[in-house]
Amino acid sequence: MSEADRLVNGVALTHPERVFWPLGRVTKRDLAAYYDRVAPLMLPYVLERPLAMVRCPSGIGELPAGVRGGRRRVGECFFHKHPAGDFPGPFGRVTITESDGPAPYLTITEAGSLTALAQMGVLEIHVWGATWPDIEHPDMLVFDLDPDPAVEWRALAGGARLVREVLHSASLESFVKTTGGKGLHVVVPVTPSADWEEARLFCRKMAETVVEQAPGGFTARMSKAKRAGKIYVDYVRNSRGATSIAPYSTRAKERASVAVPLRWKELNGRIRPDTYTVRNLAGRLARLKSDPWEGYFEVRRSQRIDAT
Repeated sequence: MSEADRLVNGVALTHPERVFWPLGRVTKRDLAAYYDRVAPLMLPYVLERPLAMVRCPSGIGELPAGVRGGRRRVGECFFHKHPAGDFPGPFGRVTITESDGPAPYLTITEAGSLTALAQMGVLEIHVWGATWPDIEHPDMLVFDLDPDPAVEWRALAGGARLVREVLHSASLESFVKTTGGKGLHVVVPVTPSADWEEARLFCRKMAETVVEQAPGGFTARMSKAKRAGKIYVDYVRNSRGATSIAPYSTRAKERASVAVPLRWKELNGRIRPDTYTVRNLAGRLARLKSDPWEGYFEVRRSQRIDAT
């Protein structure tokens, strides 16, 4: 293969035939081509957001359970939050003050950033709910609906719709996406005015309202013991430094599944949280006549949360 054939968006792919997902033999080249295909749809939702990454430089191997948080390695994959200065690629590089002091982060600035992440074996892209440089005021709230294994799809889809209704009662429009795992995300774009603590308290209030309306089906408590047979409404992702899986990001799951924005009405169909993969998403994109999240940015400009 010539050097020109290895270049994607100006980024040279080394070992492009390396298999990242053994099931379906999805390679590094496949991943780079996937991100090149979805970049026009994905970039508006990820540009200039600080990143956290799940990296699997040798692929997922035998890792059906995915990756856990923290810096501890699990199999061939690890969570990478603060890259060194030699992490290659066309990224924005920003410094954010944390409890331990200043810490470096990457931000996505162009399609080449996605290619560089593929080159470095990044199989999951997680983003902050705020955009640089105004990182102290979130512009995206995420309610992560994490179902107990006993919860059926119909209940999970209904749960997402209930979260939407509760948000409507607070005069907020929301959007839904699959996670590529087992749950759904209800996403609320907002004008960046409230700070992180105000956002977290507001989201806790919304989550508790959902639980009050259907206590047998939901919990807002993190304890595993409280989740049996229920959907955990995770609002804690709306805290400073927390992240959520980016729209169109791949997952370090067995089937190379991806997180996909949906129209609300699609929850009535055959789609499940892990339906779409690197291999089959192209068919969906070819059928789409518009962005499923059409109107997202107009909504973001028009709505604020009531933090009182």
